[in-house]
Amino acid sequence: MPDKLLYRVPEVAEYLSISRSKVYELFKSGELRSVHIDRTRLVRLAPTAPVQR
Repeated sequence: MPDKLLYRVPEVAEYLSISRSKVYELFKSGELRSVHIDRTRLVRLAPTAPVQR
């Protein structure tokens, strides 16, 4: 799925294999961040970087 920079909530839910309501719960808890463009909530899905120790 990393073809685009920003994804809509249904796309994020499908990618993460969770419900749309769970995506909104993640927004509320702060575990997932989003931006609003007009009335659309968009999420940036970035690949995770390896942790250096």
